[in-house]
Amino acid sequence: MKYSKAMVASQLFEEPVDPLVASQKSIFVVGMICCEKELQSSVEHSGGQRVRLDLQKLDRFSLFPSQVAGIEGHNPSGHYLIATKFGIVEVVTTSQKVNLRDELENICKACK
Repeated sequence: MKYSKAMVASQLFEEPVDPLVASQKSIFVVGMICCEKELQSSVEHSGGQRVRLDLQKLDRFSLFPSQVAGIEGHNPSGHYLIATKFGIVEVVTTSQKVNLRDELENICKACK
């Protein structure tokens, strides 16, 4: 299952959108963290383009390159995404008996 579909299936997030499109309203994006606070979105949503992240509104977070994350925020100019919520996507194998919705809720609570 794709990471974005797993997060949407949890019913905690909206369908992800292209993070490069200017928007004053809050949007949800899923992508891979690249160096220097950039998010590379999926080919499906933005052709694999990168957007700079402004993380100043987050109280606490931990990022590393190649980490897959779900980010809620807005992009007023189309040049950078101002993050207001940050969630980490963890890979769940079929051998693990984990309720994905509960896990995502716990992750999101920890990020608030």
